[in-house]
Amino acid sequence: MTRTSGLFGAAALVALLASGANAAIVEFGSNAFDDGWASFIRYDDAALRGTDDDRDNPANALGSDASDFFEIGFGSTVDLKFGSAFTSPGTLIEVTNGNVAGWPESVDILVGNDGDPGSFFKVGSLDNTAAQNPGGQFTFAGGPFDTVRLIDTSSSPAPNGSTEGGWDIAAVRVSAVPVPAAMPLLLAGVGAFGIAARRKRRKA
Repeated sequence: MTRTSGLFGAAALVALLASGANAAIVEFGSNAFDDGWASFIRYDDAALRGTDDDRDNPANALGSDASDFFEIGFGSTVDLKFGSAFTSPGTLIEVTNGNVAGWPESVDILVGNDGDPGSFFKVGSLDNTAAQNPGGQFTFAGGPFDTVRLIDTSSSPAPNGSTEGGWDIAAVRVSAVPVPAAMPLLLAGVGAFGIAARRKRRKA
């Protein structure tokens, strides 16, 4: 696990400032390709989340196992990566253990490219009624992108008065474009560029 003080985009900055000055950004995972499932997460370790059922374990948000979950924290932001660029659609699975009415939760979904804050745009919102296993789908135009950003929009406190909580990420999957599949397109583009450059030099 790597700890970093870097912020990760304008939307995340707003969320972190709202959560207080004790924000501690943590990066967890390998960003290796896992058949389109999230393999890397960046989150605010200072966000208020519970510890019951291992819900503060970021590994629970990664991979295809939707039986456990990672709690974002009210009003907090996470970034997820997949070891590959991706296009539409994506699927977000949430877990509320059968008590959606007691724990109403919601999230905004953005896509973009890490390192380019201006590339992120909102592609949808889900509540935990719509996102129970097998999950809620989100679609978007453009791409490919490399990061899904989730911003918790749940009302705090929860109906039972708890101020710890927020969206529960069980699993996230995208329509990945694996590097081997994308490579011929890249090479074809580079080759076409080289041919055009040679033709231009001959004309000169």
